[in-house]
Amino acid sequence: MDGWKRGWVAAVADGRSLAWTAHATFADLLDVHGTSTVAVDMPIATTDGPREVDVAGQRWLREHGGSWSSIFLAPTTATVAAWEGDPNHSHAAAMAAKGDAPGTSIQAWYLIPKMVEVRDALATRPDARVVEAHPECSFRMMDDRIGRTSKKTGRGAGLRIRALAREFDLDLADAPADVPVDDVLDAAAVAWTAARVERGEHVTLPEGATRAPRIVI
Repeated sequence: MDGWKRGWVAAVADGRSLAWTAHATFADLLDVHGTSTVAVDMPIATTDGPREVDVAGQRWLREHGGSWSSIFLAPTTATVAAWEGDPNHSHAAAMAAKGDAPGTSIQAWYLIPKMVEVRDALATRPDARVVEAHPECSFRMMDDRIGRTSKKTGRGAGLRIRALAREFDLDLADAPADVPVDDVLDAAAVAWTAARVERGEHVTLPEGATRAPRIVI
């Protein structure tokens, strides 16, 4: 599952088949898919300082030829609380600095509304099996030849499509209308990870972590 500017896109794996759905809210998505393992490209749990899982994810990507910068340091608990009180990036950055935590990047700042949406949906659905995943980790677990090639380029998209096509009977013509291609591919990548969780084949970052915050691959 991946967030995009108008909601969420879900890719649902069943063997080699891949089905797509689009949802306005994460709560709507869980109402449809919540009985299965849901892997979502979004930080699930915050901490008082930098999350160990983000640092572990950056290290893993470097070790597997990827770009560590594709994993942002997630906003801290204080930064999320600051956003909820006043959605202003400079204010949240100041709040984070006050707590001796690094300032929040603008990229991470824009994740906060979706993070809060996920948090609130899970609070009312304690039995939902939702794990945090990162598509760039998933893609490089599928095929480490992707390297540092950006998903925003034709070659980068092609490499990711080729990796997915080895795992699924992939047909992007079935994807929801209007959803950008990189969000569709990211949703498919974390669906691959969700299937690995269902089969007990996944690995976690940090190694051995059994609960959030963790990244599952």
